[in-house]
Amino acid sequence: MKVAVVSAAALPSTTQRARHARERRRADPDFAQRQRTAVQRYYRARRLKVFDLLGGRRCVRCGCTVVRLLEVNHKNGGGTREIQALGGGEWIRAILNGKRGTSDLEVVCKVCNVVHYVERRFPELKDQFTVVWRGAR
Repeated sequence: MKVAVVSAAALPSTTQRARHARERRRADPDFAQRQRTAVQRYYRARRLKVFDLLGGRRCVRCGCTVVRLLEVNHKNGGGTREIQALGGGEWIRAILNGKRGTSDLEVVCKVCNVVHYVERRFPELKDQFTVVWRGAR
């Protein structure tokens, strides 16, 4: 059995990889679109893994199952600050790697997330809103 040993000098540098990508884009007009589609598919799969980790692809408040409408909600607020501090990709990576706890997170739809915000921002309006999902359950 032969084992190939690759030195760090044999690996392409960042500038070489960038030059290669530019050449591919020039030579193949569909390259950029295929690359964009692959990246979108990757991030969509990571998002679904986070939903599954948090209990499933369903809003915990109204039962919405349309994945495009689902979001991760911080039960105690402060999500925007946390995501901005870590960066969106790092935040998701921390959840998936188990470095960030999930006890204060939940999966909600966009509508329920807005209701949650309004109830936190204006406590006198708490329990004034009811969201009913009429889609397939």
